[in-house]
Amino acid sequence: MRKIKRISKGAFALLLSLTMVLAPVNGVHATEIDENQEYDDSNFFDYQGVPVTEEVAITEEVMSEATVSENNAEMQSPENTLEIEGLRGYIADSPQYVTRDAFASTTSYKGLQTVSVSDAVENGCEHMFFNLFLESYWADPSYGVKYIYNGNEYYFSDMSGIVSVVKQANARGITVTAQLMLQSSSAARNGVLIAPSARSGLGAHTYYAPDVDSHFYQAEIQYLAQLFSQADCHIDNWVVGNEVNMPNSPYSPYTGYGTDIESNTSQWAKDFKLVYNTVRKYTQASRVSICVDHSWQHNDEGRGISTKDFLDNFAPKVSGTDWCVAYHMYPAVLYEPTLWGITQLETAAGRDLNPRNEAAEFVDGYNLYIMSNYIKNKFGSNHRIMLTEEGFSDNDGEKIQAASLALSYYAAKFNDMVDCFILNTQNAGKLDTAYGTKSMDFRLKGLANEVWKNLDTNQPYVESVTLPVIGIKNYSEVIPGYGRVVDKEKVGAFVDRLYNKCLGRDADEKGRADWVGSLVNGSQTGAGAAYGFFFSDELKNKNLSDEDFVELLYNVFLDRSSDAPGKAMWVSQLKTGYGRLGVFRGFAESDEFNKICGSYGINRGTVKITEGRSRNAGVTAFVGRLYTECLGRSYDEGGLNNWCNIICDKKWSVNKVSTDGFFFSEEFLEKNTSNEEYVRILYATFLGREPDKTGYDMWVGILNRGEKSRKEVLYGFSNSDEFGKIKASFGL
Repeated sequence: MRKIKRISKGAFALLLSLTMVLAPVNGVHATEIDENQEYDDSNFFDYQGVPVTEEVAITEEVMSEATVSENNAEMQSPENTLEIEGLRGYIADSPQYVTRDAFASTTSYKGLQTVSVSDAVENGCEHMFFNLFLESYWADPSYGVKYIYNGNEYYFSDMSGIVSVVKQANARGITVTAQLMLQSSSAARNGVLIAPSARSGLGAHTYYAPDVDSHFYQAEIQYLAQLFSQADCHIDNWVVGNEVNMPNSPYSPYTGYGTDIESNTSQWAKDFKLVYNTVRKYTQASRVSICVDHSWQHNDEGRGISTKDFLDNFAPKVSGTDWCVAYHMYPAVLYEPTLWGITQLETAAGRDLNPRNEAAEFVDGYNLYIMSNYIKNKFGSNHRIMLTEEGFSDNDGEKIQAASLALSYYAAKFNDMVDCFILNTQNAGKLDTAYGTKSMDFRLKGLANEVWKNLDTNQPYVESVTLPVIGIKNYSEVIPGYGRVVDKEKVGAFVDRLYNKCLGRDADEKGRADWVGSLVNGSQTGAGAAYGFFFSDELKNKNLSDEDFVELLYNVFLDRSSDAPGKAMWVSQLKTGYGRLGVFRGFAESDEFNKICGSYGINRGTVKITEGRSRNAGVTAFVGRLYTECLGRSYDEGGLNNWCNIICDKKWSVNKVSTDGFFFSEEFLEKNTSNEEYVRILYATFLGREPDKTGYDMWVGILNRGEKSRKEVLYGFSNSDEFGKIKASFGL
């Protein structure tokens, strides 16, 4: 085994922190600000051509009307009186707004960060991404586009260039993702575009959180939402902020709240609701996403907030919305794109950063399903994952770059929670590390470029040049549902069958779509889907008897009524404490159900046992007997599960559980049994009968005279041939 050479925690944290930054902040120079400067919007109004006296007169009224409601239940946007005054032809006099989900019509997940539609087309892409820098679109009244918001005039710059790009993309069926960002500028500083909490950091940061209560910000969001929600000019995914869970990163908007999770999520929830509600005034078809980075359960050594924690705290604050996630699916270490192996920095850290299990600190193409399953199971499949930025460094050569690209793309393509895969191909330069200079060049080189071209059109070629690099024979080894061709109509019929047989009703549209999607994608199996129905709250509320439960199992999994002997056997097991989950597994993993699943083109799968009493029917019945004979009562579910797990995991032997576990338990000792009672319980527990007089008198006499302790007598009974036969009768 390779010995792992460790570096100090501080050194590792510094290296990892550096690699989490996409590129140096070259060419960005913040203006020096007087720390004693007072921030008001008077200069901003002058810039907009509105007299300061008028501003003072309308401030309270405007701010009262424009403040976004904090009531999550209502989720209402502010009431606004809109007036369109010939916005240079960009908004029609009687605008028609987009009603079709653009992502539902695409056939490829490929996308580019670009403002060139021709580049997207040449690369076979159906998705594109660009930033909208909100401080850049304000203009002088002498040449600006006038927009009326809440009865007041605002002037914006000519956006004909962006409008042209969006219209071209829409016409070609290419989805448009736009990220809302705010930099420091004279307009942003002197006005109230920047959040009050962030103004203390003016000049020291690249991006800033917006002032959601500012009527200037609200007016701009409404202008953009109306402009870019038209049927022939629509943004399909609005992204709020950039990697907002990492507030100390130079590429994340500065909030002024440090890493306080409550304050940061409140800030971004408020911003999200404003954008979401404003967009929803014009269309239900466009997505609105919150942007997070790849640190699924890693907080940058205390300098940030893990994505999982951020979403858990953020989601309740935006309840009632179908929020989406704009996720940046980079490798854990940006210059180490080998997703499937232990990299140099992981070796130094002494741990795997992206394992394929729930302990994953980072989520990338190798373990994407960890995050997607979590979001789907906890929040619902309507909360889509938009992979709006990922890139693969050429640091380890074009073969590694190509294999990482292919693995990540197919992980996205065959994941039913993901709707796009947008590539970053910039050259972010070099990074000096403790291990030498590393390349942060994300441009695709040689083989990687060929793989990119063929991801959708020549999958066999991509497999032939990338699988050997990863060291696997098929992507299905690491990607759930890879390459599956499934008849959706048949899968739908399978789901309808479960609704009808299990719940006795027709499927609801959303539930059916969720089950069909996960079965088609392969992230769910036939047995897994059946589990969802049998152990749903809806079925539990029917309060089926053991007999009815078993009859339903026969009907669903064997497609027939029960036979009397078989049903009696299963019901008997349930009566002795065996869990319904265990009985369910017996049917769900049957050959008969395998054939049923096969007829619908579905993988049957297996059942995961999550409770001790459902692991082994014999063990469960044996432990239940111990409760009856030793403690004189029926089992409690928690105790039964615990002792069954201890025996099944072989932590204790059956004899040790029977003796030390029960006879030395606090419950038994508190009975303060007499020697006579004690011996009778030993006979019942270990010999399975009433005591014979000779034996009974002998053992009571031995205890009364102190010739042997109770422990010695107990062990004598537990090692008897009779007890051996009792254990054997339970298969032990």
